[in-house]
Amino acid sequence: MTDPFISHETALSSPARNCFSITPNDSADLSVVCRSLFIGGAGDVSVILANDSSSVLFKNVPAGTVLPVFAKRVEATLTTATDILGLY
Repeated sequence: MTDPFISHETALSSPARNCFSITPNDSADLSVVCRSLFIGGAGDVSVILANDSSSVLFKNVPAGTVLPVFAKRVEATLTTATDILGLY
């Protein structure tokens, strides 16, 4: 497949080029710091941001939301949302 955008620089406002499924975990960081989270199933999301050491809770996130946050961890405790993807 040809990718006509391969030579273009990726800016922060550019669409994501990669993603991975996230299983919330209280002790392990994500394999990649992502630049946003896609929330497939509604609920709360407990996240530790890239430059922080304590979590923040996003409450009542609707299904289909893209949270524009640099996240290094999605915690299992307090996270009730499902089908979470890391976009980068």
